[in-house]
Amino acid sequence: MARQLPKQLLRMVDTLDEDQLHALYHIVAQRLQLAQKVHALAAMSQFHVLDRVSFVHNGKQYEGTVTRLNQKNH
Repeated sequence: MARQLPKQLLRMVDTLDEDQLHALYHIVAQRLQLAQKVHALAAMSQFHVLDRVSFVHNGKQYEGTVTRLNQKNH
């Protein structure tokens, strides 16, 4: 996550005014939301209805069966 941004991009950002920075922020936020949805869909594709699953939460193990796959809408 600590990848360096291209210096040319950093110089361009330095030239933006406040309105342009807000517009850029919204574009970046939308792109990040899209990337998160792609990751969530990829993770969800590993599960199928009727799969047996288990997980540990707060030190307690839970087991169950997948009855449906819900995609969060944000």
